[in-house]
Amino acid sequence: MKKTVLSILSLLALALGANAQSSITYGYYYGDETTLGNIGYEKTETYDVALNVTDASLVGLKVTKVRVPIVTTATNATDYKVWLTKELKTSGRDNAADILTQAFTPDGAWAEVTLSEPYTITADGFYAGYSFTIAKTESSGDKAPVLLTANPDREGFYLHTSRSYLKWTNMYGTWNGSTALQLTLEGDVKQNAAVLSGLEDSYLEAGKEQELVLKIRNHGLQPVSSFDYTFQVGDAQVEKHVDLASAIAADYYGRSADVNISVPAVGTKGSYAGKLTVTKVNGVANEDIAPTSSNLFDVLAYLPKHRALLEEYTGTWCGYCPRGFVGLNRMNELFPDDFIGVSYHNADPMEVTENFPSNVAGFPDAWIDRVNQTDAYCGDGAYYTFGIDKAWQKRSSVVVPAGIDVWAWWDDQANTSIKVISKVKFGKDIQNNPYRVAYILTADGLHGEESAWNQSNYYAGSDQWPSDMDAFTTGASKVAGLEYNDVVIELSENGIEGSLPASVNSGGEYGHAYTFLADNARSIYSKGSDGKPLSLIQDPTRLHVVAIIVDSNTGEVINANKTSVSGYSTGITQSTAHNPQPTTIYTLDGRRISSGKLVKGIYIINGRKVVVK
Repeated sequence: MKKTVLSILSLLALALGANAQSSITYGYYYGDETTLGNIGYEKTETYDVALNVTDASLVGLKVTKVRVPIVTTATNATDYKVWLTKELKTSGRDNAADILTQAFTPDGAWAEVTLSEPYTITADGFYAGYSFTIAKTESSGDKAPVLLTANPDREGFYLHTSRSYLKWTNMYGTWNGSTALQLTLEGDVKQNAAVLSGLEDSYLEAGKEQELVLKIRNHGLQPVSSFDYTFQVGDAQVEKHVDLASAIAADYYGRSADVNISVPAVGTKGSYAGKLTVTKVNGVANEDIAPTSSNLFDVLAYLPKHRALLEEYTGTWCGYCPRGFVGLNRMNELFPDDFIGVSYHNADPMEVTENFPSNVAGFPDAWIDRVNQTDAYCGDGAYYTFGIDKAWQKRSSVVVPAGIDVWAWWDDQANTSIKVISKVKFGKDIQNNPYRVAYILTADGLHGEESAWNQSNYYAGSDQWPSDMDAFTTGASKVAGLEYNDVVIELSENGIEGSLPASVNSGGEYGHAYTFLADNARSIYSKGSDGKPLSLIQDPTRLHVVAIIVDSNTGEVINANKTSVSGYSTGITQSTAHNPQPTTIYTLDGRRISSGKLVKGIYIINGRKVVVK
């Protein structure tokens, strides 16, 4: 009898051990086919596509299968392989994987390849990828044979090709997506596990409890309906419980939802270490093996308002570009005081430059603050859905070290030049200041009778878009009579050298002056009736100046602001006082001066243009 009991217990232990071995699907594609799109370089060449697996929560699991997305219209794709490697490297023009390489033949839209030898994930991470060769470019799939999902991640898409990209390149920010490649991972997958991601070094305002928008990611086998966290910054700490409006499904590893996370108030300026830990998931202890994220906070006495800059890239020839036209107009209606959007045109009468400030791979395209590639209508969300408001608000919630104000007016009665004054205020001391000021002149209401002004429209007859797209879904394949707003018609240098001092102080205000010449606001694509490049100043009363702060090291836009261009006379307040006593005074060349008796001239006083007689 004793032996029988022991045997039953042994069998039970084996069964429990077997149940602990589970599988999960890892990647950036979560099964929604509407998020998929294919890209390529229209050449006969070999493509090597990879993602980087760095998640500490996966250590110890085994990679058993690789699921490869196949562009079925790429009829001349051959020599398929899957591979794993510790390091992305090449031998000549060929990829050189150092863990394993395995050939396969696809059959259908997805190829599930079982690895000949499972690979155990270690703490230093690895790359997973696939390769194939395009022998001829006869079909549309041959020209664009790489399938992406609209879920961009910094580690989601690496690319090497035998002709277009001879070096391995991280494509984050080049294409708005990640590879749709998926991995099957097996092992001791936890039931209730989650982490908060997106925590980066940032800024806080002294003495205030604030919020960050982060992502709660499901790393377990159970849906996540609630979680608890602690956030410690220096000696200050908050503990919170969060109930999610909708549970995060467990069908794909890493599914996420945006959440507001409270940051504790720190009373004194300085730099502090932050530590954020998810302590519970669904009311029980978090089982994730890496539940804590860390960062650094600079606590500032002054916290500038962040107005993110949305830059759209479009053209009247582009049939998919109308959604950007609608997106920017709708954002101006939703956020009339704070939204700042500009529209760069290509190969149409409104084109003024071919040197775009972001890496534009195709049209339409859009970038927020030149760091987040997005869609000017859908944002970072699903196709057929308006979502740019969420993407823009999320970026605007990022705390930045400086704010900017701007004023602009016609500087003469003949409207030949526009005077611009900006004022930048910093929330912290910065040595070796990398920031520069730049300016963008935009026009509203641009229109024309020629066919080149008619907007190509691929949405005619579609019933899948919201009603704000009706002008296009119910319109013709070419839509005439449109007025184009926020159109870039002239640009300053992209970060004017010397526009800000080499060192700046917390609370310090720094002015700068710039002049736009009306004669420079001309199309490089079309000519006017006088034979000159077409002037894009159609209505001098419908112009704006956007002032931006640019990080000269990274190209990132730190902050932006916008003002209308006032008229020469009506935009200036006539002062009857010979000796006004304002808080702040700037001359027209951007110099701040102290109050006192002012000589005759024009000044910016407390944010208003004033003539002192």
